[in-house]
Amino acid sequence: MYHTRVCEQLIERTAASFPCIVVYGPRQVGKSTTIHHLFKDFCPMITLDDRSDRDLALTDSSKHMAGLWSSMRSKKRPSCSMKSRSKLMPNA
Repeated sequence: MYHTRVCEQLIERTAASFPCIVVYGPRQVGKSTTIHHLFKDFCPMITLDDRSDRDLALTDSSKHMAGLWSSMRSKKRPSCSMKSRSKLMPNA
């Protein structure tokens, strides 16, 4: 069961203005869950939780990013353009 967070509107407004946002904080407070809840249909969530992903990002960032873009294209997700974000956040 998802619990609405106080920060959701701030995150949505920020995402409408910037192409990339960073959410950070203590462990196990719902950062990833909140982002996934808000944007799962619009943008992929990139984490470095997997050790091999983290190691590749640290050693060869261009190869890591190429792999991410390639996998995103193959999933046929909608682009995360300002237009699609404005549909998500009409008051932004």
